[in-house]
Amino acid sequence: MVKTDAETRSDLDTGMTLDEFARRCGTTSRNVRALQSSGALPPPIMRGRKGFYGGDHRIRLSAVLRLQEEGFSLASVRTLLAAWERGATLEDVLGLPARPRGERSTEPSTDQEVFDPFEDIVVRRPGAFLSIVPSPLLEGVKGQAAS
Repeated sequence: MVKTDAETRSDLDTGMTLDEFARRCGTTSRNVRALQSSGALPPPIMRGRKGFYGGDHRIRLSAVLRLQEEGFSLASVRTLLAAWERGATLEDVLGLPARPRGERSTEPSTDQEVFDPFEDIVVRRPGAFLSIVPSPLLEGVKGQAAS
């Protein structure tokens, strides 16, 4: 039986069991428990001896899984979530000065020195830059190009 949007929202508000929660979020019960043990996910809401998960759990689990997919370690995820819980800004978390809202710049500010890791490399002939790449890597590339 397919549930309506209203029924689904009701389930999220009233709570789901661990197995149902994990299945709906696209993960395993074991992963949910592991994330709880690590502090990345809060424990379920207890009703008697049963634990239930709601919409807030789903939102947080979604964020944790997305951040992990993007390569964030569990320690990093916990740091970000702790900062979010205390209302910290991204600038607070990163230790950077506040940037005016709406201002986006890919250019470094004038008071910062620009680091160019290749500034000391002198190219004497076309393709010389590739000589800093280990030759076994280049051999694999040459072999693929010839195929």
